Amino acid sequence: MTSRTAAAALLLLGAALPLLPARAETRAEEDATPLSLVRRAGLVAVVRAGAPPAGAAAEGVLGTLVVEEVLRGEGARAGDSLAVAGHEGTEDVRILPGLRAVAFLSVPAAGRTEVLCGALGLLAAEEGAAAGGEGAAVTLVRTLCGDLGPEGKFLTPGKVRAALVAAVRDGAPRLRAGAAFDLVRETGLLGEATEGERADLAAAFRAVPNRDRGRAHLARAVGMLRPEGAGAMLVEAVLEPEGFALRRAAGEALGLLGDEGAVRLLASRTAGATAETRALIAGVLGHTGMAAARPPLEALAGSAEAPVRVEAAVGLGRLRTADAAAALLARLVVEKDARARRAVAWALAQCDHPEAWRALREAAAREDEEAAFRAFVRSVLENPRRSQPY
Repeated sequence: MTSRTAAAALLLLGAALPLLPARAETRAEEDATPLSLVRRAGLVAVVRAGAPPAGAAAEGVLGTLVVEEVLRGEGARAGDSLAVAGHEGTEDVRILPGLRAVAFLSVPAAGRTEVLCGALGLLAAEEGAAAGGEGAAVTLVRTLCGDLGPEGKFLTPGKVRAALVAAVRDGAPRLRAGAAFDLVRETGLLGEATEGERADLAAAFRAVPNRDRGRAHLARAVGMLRPEGAGAMLVEAVLEPEGFALRRAAGEALGLLGDEGAVRLLASRTAGATAETRALIAGVLGHTGMAAARPPLEALAGSAEAPVRVEAAVGLGRLRTADAAAALLARLVVEKDARARRAVAWALAQCDHPEAWRALREAAAREDEEAAFRAFVRSVLENPRRSQPY
């Protein structure tokens, strides 16, 4: 296996999350970003996978990692061979001889170490485009390791931001997604972005499809950076194929923009649209949290299709405004679809309006209501902020 083929194989393993066993899928995404891994790891190193020792599987060893360079931490040095603890068939990390990666490891103990987050704790060490250069993953992690102080604070935030933006621009899908996530959640980084960095992030958002998990994080970056035409850019992205994957992020990004014109533009796209598209738009409108989203959501709440009414009711609830109570109370009276009625009940609890609470208490006690609906309403009254709206 050549080094390029090996790197590509490792990249596919780390990036194609749906192909991994459930263990990797259930890990919180925030645990597996480059910055999170650097902060949590006892040892960060560029490694190459070596052949496992004889009888390794029986001894609970997945394979070995030969350290090429230590980027941060203690417990190993260049040339050391680390036995990776685990059991074949129950771990989502594969130690295939020849693979080269940046590894985020626990501090070696008793002769063994563990890879943090399984396969998500390995980043393919892609070769750089220029002769003698290093890949985007190594460059980024080297910068993060060198600039992170003892308390996890940056010594040079601008240098870290530039490295994260470069990883978004040049990295493979998984690295792009992780770097974009770090940018939007690390307080203050984007606020100081240069014009070039802003342009790079907007270009990255335009370039990747909705199925790329990094696009949701880039949508939030667009909302925070507010480039010219950001509202229209977000609206069009939602209406592209697989726009459902962007629903929450695009809504929150529109809310960050605070652009009522963009909300009206999005609402206008319901005209003549399919029920699926109108339901999608209702979901996005709710996630904006903006008052301007209420009138179009109230209109969608009267749609002929139950799935659209469900999303519209939930969207009104997410606005958390007493002004939506009147429309929701009217829907509660006429709604026949069981799922839509539950959505309306949940949304009423979010309005925090006296008439809404009274209607919910009456519904919970009314004997002519279906038992399942009464039980749902009681659960909403006990926990109005329950995350599951239906």
